[in-house]
Amino acid sequence: MRRYTLAGLSLTLFKVGVGLLVFFGLIGFVVTALALIALVFQGKVIKKYYDLLTAEEQLNELKRKYVLLERKLRKIDSALVSGLPGDTLPAGENTGTIVPLPIFVQECDTPCAYPVSAPIIRGMHGDYHVGVDLAVPEGTPVFATARGVVEEVGRDKRLGLYVRIRHVRGYETVYAHLDSAVVKVGDTVRTADMVGFAGRTGLTTGPHVHYEVYRDGRPVDPAKLVE
Repeated sequence: MRRYTLAGLSLTLFKVGVGLLVFFGLIGFVVTALALIALVFQGKVIKKYYDLLTAEEQLNELKRKYVLLERKLRKIDSALVSGLPGDTLPAGENTGTIVPLPIFVQECDTPCAYPVSAPIIRGMHGDYHVGVDLAVPEGTPVFATARGVVEEVGRDKRLGLYVRIRHVRGYETVYAHLDSAVVKVGDTVRTADMVGFAGRTGLTTGPHVHYEVYRDGRPVDPAKLVE
């Protein structure tokens, strides 16, 4: 019969302890690894969930913009087809001149047309009124009068919502009293590209487009630039 000494028993217990330690260590490692994998997977699931929410918000925003664009296109169709009846002209300094739509002019580097087809109800008056007013119904499309870059889209107490475009040779044009703008700062526009819709924002008694032309910072009469 085999006899166990105290030393042998101690060695045996030590080996069993080491084995159990290694065994439970491996179990702990596996559990920890599984927990980390679960966290990573959960993080990816959460990220995909938020990505879906973001995509849904973007889709809703696109739908809203589509509805607004559709409404604006209907306004364009209505404005281009119906025109402005002569008996609806507002009171004022009506020159009797109806300018052509810029869509019918060739591409220009400098201002060469008026932004809408409408009667000129007020011309330039020194430093007080440095542009021309063109009578149009609210919602009428307003067009760029030359190719250029949009420098500013802002609001002013007098001009209301306006768009300022920089052209070559020191020219700038301003389109004011807009109901809304369809361009943003930095956009490049060509002659007859739409910049917005006519409105009655700012200091005005009725819907019209206030149009200004500058060269090297000094106002220029638009009538002198339109053949």
